[in-house]
Formats: sequence, structure tokens, C-alpha cells
Amino acid sequence: SFVEPASLICGRVHLHMANSTDPFAQNIHGTNPQNLIEKITREKIYNTPFWKEKCFGISAESLVDLAAGLRSYGGAFEGAKKSTSFLCLTLKMLQIHPGHEIALEFIKNEDQKYARLLGALYLRLVGRPVEIFQYLEPLLSDFRRVRHQTREGRIGLDYIDVLVDELLHKDSFCGIVLPRIPPRHVLEGTGQLDSRTSGLACNKERALRSTPLLSARVCPEKVITLARSELDMRHQEQNNVAKQKQVVESFCRDTGANNNSTDMESSFYPRKRVKCEL
Repeated sequence: SFVEPASLICGRVHLHMANSTDPFAQNIHGTNPQNLIEKITREKIYNTPFWKEKCFGISAESLVDLAAGLRSYGGAFEGAKKSTSFLCLTLKMLQIHPGHEIALEFIKNEDQKYARLLGALYLRLVGRPVEIFQYLEPLLSDFRRVRHQTREGRIGLDYIDVLVDELLHKDSFCGIVLPRIPPRHVLEGTGQLDSRTSGLACNKERALRSTPLLSARVCPEKVITLARSELDMRHQEQNNVAKQKQVVESFCRDTGANNNSTDMESSFYPRKRVKCEL
């Protein structure tokens, strides 16, 4: 009978160990954390040179160094045959399942923007809906540009706030199907999240505070009320002008005088100089 060489057996054992999930990792959404990425995508990642050379037998500390070395983000490229380093590290985080503290440190790291994006994607995959909105919404104020490796292998440009908005509202990211989460208004209705203050309302409030007549503190809830009151005042002034014109026209009809007569204008507007024709 044919006996396989010991080198082939050892190679298969090492390959199985490199691609298996940490035995101490807990299930996410009732399944193996690696199953959050489709099997066909996982197979492409397993055959990537970056995975075989850099991602074998690493710990959470080594993962931080690899994340700091990222220079772009993306999914599969070159006809969906190869996977980017960003996608490889995403699967590695699911495989070793580091604590939430490491993911939050990635998100809070303002110096390494690709590590921040990696932590945001990982939290979107494994986090609870409340945690996702709580830690990802502050990233909407990050307007830095990042390199995107497209499916054709080219490099494009995107913005972090746009990508975070896709993580919160889209169904897929970098070719990974994201777990479904309830919309924000549903979480607000159940009392799990507080209502979010819009940036436009804050800008309106700062504009009102900068005016000399409204130098006092203005609450965000009063911004719309102040705008409506200003419109009401303008409408009232227009109504007063219209009423004055109606009074003038009715007086002219009662006296039988001409509406364009200079005597009528001088009687109602005594300060205005009127040129009389002799």
C-alpha cells in the first residue's frame, strides 16, 4: 500500500492549524467566527501569500504590528482570485478572536487610519447593535482619504466617513456580507440609544450665538422655534403693509379722489415732500 511521506502529513497538519479557529474563541451569532466570511472567500485568503507568510501563528500583539503596516484596504482583486492584506487580517481577527479592547483601540487610534478601519469592520461583524452605533458613529467626523484596492487591482481613493456610513447602512463591505442590525430609530424607540444630535443643528446654533442680538445661550431645541418666529415677524410686517394699502384705497374710493393724487399721499405721509403742480 502507498504510504504518504511524513513531510506531506506534517504540512497538512500545519495547514489545518493555520486555518483553524482558536479553540478558546467563543461563537459569534451562534456560529464559528470564521463562518462570518463566506467559504469561497476564505479559500482565496488561505491561498494568499500574505496569509501563508505573515499570518501563521501570530498573536494579538503581532496583529497590531501587521495592522499598522497596512497601506490600503479592499477585498478580492484580479478577477476575485486574490485577497488583499486587509481582508487577510480581517479573517485573522475572526480566527483568534481578540478581546473587544483591542478592537476598540484600533477604532480609537487616530494615527493609523487603516487599523481604525480594520477595527471598525471587525466590530461591525462581531459587535452588538448598540456597540456598533456607539463606537462607529464618532468616526463619521473623520474625513481623511484612504487608498482602495479595486477588483481590477488598481488603487482608488475613498473617505473614512463614507466607508463607516456603508458599514452602518449597507449589507456588504469588501465582498463580505454583513450581519443584519436594526435601524437606529428602532433602537431609539426601545430606549437603548439616545437621539443623535445632527451636525447641521449644531452649526445653526453656533451661527445664532455669533449674532449680537442672540449672544445668550440657545438650546438646540429652540433653533427651529427661533427660525419660525423670525418668519412670523416678516409675515406680520407684510400683512401690515398690505393693510395700510387697503386703507388708503378705501379712503380714496369713499372721498371720490384719485388713488394717485398727491394730496392723498401728503395726508398719509406728511414727511414726504410732494411736488405740486400749479
